[in-house]
Amino acid sequence: MTAASTTHEIKASDLHGAAAPANSPSRNAGLDSLRGIAALSVFFFHAWLYNRAAGEPGFLGQAANQARVGVICFFVLSGFLLYRPFIRAARRQTGLLDLGAYAARRATRIFPAYWLCLLIVYPLMRIAEGYPGVRLPASDDVWLFRVMGQNFSSDTLLKLNSVTWTLPIELAFYASLPLLGWLAYRVAGGRFGVQVLFVLGLAAAGLAWKAWNIESVLGPIHGKALPTYLPFFAAGMLTALGAEWLRSRDREQLGRATTAALVIAGVALVVGAGVWHANGVATGSSLRLALTHELPYAIGYALLTLAVAMGVGHAVDWAHTRPLAYLGAISYGVYLWQVPVILFLGHLGVGGAGEAPAVVLVALPVTLACAAASWHAVEQPLLKRVQRRTARAPGRPVAAAVTS
Repeated sequence: MTAASTTHEIKASDLHGAAAPANSPSRNAGLDSLRGIAALSVFFFHAWLYNRAAGEPGFLGQAANQARVGVICFFVLSGFLLYRPFIRAARRQTGLLDLGAYAARRATRIFPAYWLCLLIVYPLMRIAEGYPGVRLPASDDVWLFRVMGQNFSSDTLLKLNSVTWTLPIELAFYASLPLLGWLAYRVAGGRFGVQVLFVLGLAAAGLAWKAWNIESVLGPIHGKALPTYLPFFAAGMLTALGAEWLRSRDREQLGRATTAALVIAGVALVVGAGVWHANGVATGSSLRLALTHELPYAIGYALLTLAVAMGVGHAVDWAHTRPLAYLGAISYGVYLWQVPVILFLGHLGVGGAGEAPAVVLVALPVTLACAAASWHAVEQPLLKRVQRRTARAPGRPVAAAVTS
């Protein structure tokens, strides 16, 4: 996880999703709500996964199983929000972004809360060892988690806190983004058409990698690498290019009808792809699987992202509600803590085979409490501190603070 969130200075009003003028950067606070919904969907998937009844799942089980694709939304949002400052710098040609500030903000966003969670979760999972779903690495391999290298060894992949497999992928994207931004600045020179072709090339390379992996069965380590997920990041990057292209033509917002159409199309793609996959029709050649397996979800989330970021009207009013915006603000903690909470409560006797509803009723409030504590005690204070320090630094433009 960590999909990026707001692209403006952190303010209390932003965290509660207050409505803002159409041309205000704080309108992107609405994307927090989208990220919060994605975090909840992944939570429900894990609640079902670790506490499902024996046998074939029914309708609710199928829906919970498809909820796993909320992870794709995080990648799309990261591509959209993190690439956008680089696009603006390339278009204006007034100087490259301050990469030192960018690196400081990205590291502050992803590492402190993660390390705190790791410090607490490891002994808890040791206590719960033996409970179904608890998969611990050897003590000699724990260092890989400390440096977020768990995806690079079969001895640590999907162990300890299984959801953290997405974080090394996000980290790899963070590391590669300055190069992509430099190419947009120096090679494309801010020209949107050239950047679109370049990002489409990234998506094509990712699809080719995935098809090759399916064909040759390279293994889970190759599957949990950045190239596999490049099409999802690219979907967000293309959406950012579209948004900036509209802004360059003095279109700061979409019309109500366009907004509604984007929301309907986005929801239809996400839900339709879920139904299609639930019916088991995702078969065929490796290239066809690479194109159809999860790409429709990414396109659907990209349409929703554009609608929420630039749209107006009732179709996106939900994105500016206080509870959803707050859920988005704490969603990184929701993501980090959900599986350890579900498993440890199971170890204590809450849940078991066929008791996913009981787990949700107990695990969701506990997860939200852990996430809120992480946000208010660790994430928000550190983000504000690094925001102040990097904002004071003179020189090149700085990528906007993001609270992903």
